Amino acid sequence: DWRNILRTSASDSLAVKIDATLTNLLGSHDTTYGEDNTPLAIQDLLDSVGSMDAADVPQEDRNWCISALEKVNWLNHDVIINQLYIGQRTPVTNAEIGQVYGGRVHVTTNLTAGTAGKKSGFFNRNAYAKAMRRNPFTMILDNPNTASHELAMFAIWGIKELRDNHGVSLFGK
Repeated sequence: DWRNILRTSASDSLAVKIDATLTNLLGSHDTTYGEDNTPLAIQDLLDSVGSMDAADVPQEDRNWCISALEKVNWLNHDVIINQLYIGQRTPVTNAEIGQVYGGRVHVTTNLTAGTAGKKSGFFNRNAYAKAMRRNPFTMILDNPNTASHELAMFAIWGIKELRDNHGVSLFGK
């Protein structure tokens, strides 16, 4: 059914737009580590964790949001993938990193560009607030001028940084 195909496509596009609203904030924290277009070092990750610990940010609900290129860099570090370091029964074999230093790893291609690299982040979920004033909904409209059906999708949302010390900006690949 073409209507379902259009709705799915519109929903996917809207989800990317809402995510971009959040990822635009990742580079706005006062505390930053890493250099633009240079892979993050393990020390950058440790400094990020130390910053959050020093600010008494809760351990639960911490998240890393990194680019696909940065993920490749992370998969080259034994400290991240070797079962002897990470305390899991099995090593990382499927290229899904899972958790690093207490934070769940999310990989996206939807990050804000730096000068040459990407702006990533390490944050607690309390760093940001998202409000959906209107959940996404679609309407099929008939356009008599073109004798066609048009799909319109509407949503009202907003995302705001609430606690600057609950997040760290990371500049890398």
